[in-house]
Amino acid sequence: MNYNDNSKYGYIKLFRSFKSWEWFKEPLTAHLFIYCLLSANNKDKQYKGTLIKRGSFVTSYELLSTETGLSIQNIRTSLKRLKATNELTIKSSKKGTIISINNYDIYQSPTNTLTTNQQNTNKQSTTNKNCKNINDVVGGGNKAATPTTINDIDNPDFIKFWNSYGKKGFLNDTLDYWNTQNYDYETINNIINGAVSYTNKMENDIDHMVFPRTFLQNEMWKNYKSHDSSIEEALKTQKRQIEYLRSKGVEIP
Repeated sequence: MNYNDNSKYGYIKLFRSFKSWEWFKEPLTAHLFIYCLLSANNKDKQYKGTLIKRGSFVTSYELLSTETGLSIQNIRTSLKRLKATNELTIKSSKKGTIISINNYDIYQSPTNTLTTNQQNTNKQSTTNKNCKNINDVVGGGNKAATPTTINDIDNPDFIKFWNSYGKKGFLNDTLDYWNTQNYDYETINNIINGAVSYTNKMENDIDHMVFPRTFLQNEMWKNYKSHDSSIEEALKTQKRQIEYLRSKGVEIP
C-alpha cells in the first residue's frame, strides 16, 4: 500500500464506535465486513447489463475466499451472522452474489452530520483556542441538535425501552429508527416487555445480544413472551388450581 494507491482508490470511513459493535471481537466476521465496506460501489454502476446500486457489489464465495484469505465455510458463517444482524442483504443472481450494505449512506455519507460538526468545530477552534469544549464552540454554547445521551431525549416511551434493554448500542441511530415507526400504545408495551424478557434470558451472555436497533428492526420482541402476559398467565393457572382444589373439598383460605 502506497500513496499512489491511496490516491487512486480513495478511502472509507470507520467510526470509532466500531469497537463496540457486536461482531468486533469475532475477527473473521469483522474482517469480512470491512472487506465489504472496501468493495461496495460508492455510486451506482452497471455490471453486465445489471444496475448495481451504491453500497452494493457483485462477488462470489470463491472470490471472497481468495481476496480475504478466509475459507468458504468461514465466509458462509460470517455472512450468515452479518445477515442475521441486518448489516448486509445478500441476493443470488445469474451475474453472481450481490451483497448490499444496509445503512451504507449512514456509514459512508460524505456530508453526514458528524463530519460537518467536526469541520465546524475545527474551524471555530482555530479562531478561539480558549474554548473549553465543543458545546462552547458550536452554536455559541447551545446544546447540539442531535441528542448524544439518554438525558437529552424527550421521549419517555423510548427511554423506557432503552433503559430496559440490557445491551447498549448506537443511541442516535436507534432513536432515529424508533421515530420512523409510529408505534401505538400496545406495541410499545409489547416492545418494552419483550426487551425485558430478552435481556433476562441473555443476562449471562450480554456480549451475544443484538444491538437495540436490530432488536427493533427485526421485530425480535415478538418472539419473547411479554413480562405482563407471563404474570397474567401465572395468575390464571393459580386460579384454576384453586378452583380445582375447592371442587375436591379442599378448604382454601
